[in-house]
Amino acid sequence: MTASGDSFCGLSPGDQLMADTVFRVPLEKVQKIRPRQIDCLPYGMLEVTADGTIVNYFPSQSQSLVAEPPQIRGRNLFADLLLGEMFPGLRQVTRDLLEQGGGSERLLLVFALAHQTIRLSVVVTAVADLARARVSIVRLPGGASADQG
Repeated sequence: MTASGDSFCGLSPGDQLMADTVFRVPLEKVQKIRPRQIDCLPYGMLEVTADGTIVNYFPSQSQSLVAEPPQIRGRNLFADLLLGEMFPGLRQVTRDLLEQGGGSERLLLVFALAHQTIRLSVVVTAVADLARARVSIVRLPGGASADQG
């Protein structure tokens, strides 16, 4: 497992077991994020092309309860959505897996926001016969106060 970015959030042993790679979002990127933006991320399963175009979106149950879910299909995961902005390495991981003809990578994004630690689990799985990747995005429950980490 590797870690990158600023080290301002502590990681639990469970965090370390659930990810192949842990990315700590740099503070200068976190300072631009509003808590509402985290609530509006496309939680669930996205199917994307190598360039990041979202061709299918299967929202999580909690996301499907949103009164007016944002238009996701046709947008670019890497350029149009907050996740790509926070985590530029997502593009490279996706491309690498597609070039390898398959495989999966478990990623954990960790950052402090509004006095709490936010942990997002992102699993990228390349589907070689479709030349697409499936990206699962889940916000993990809990998270200690950022003052403690």
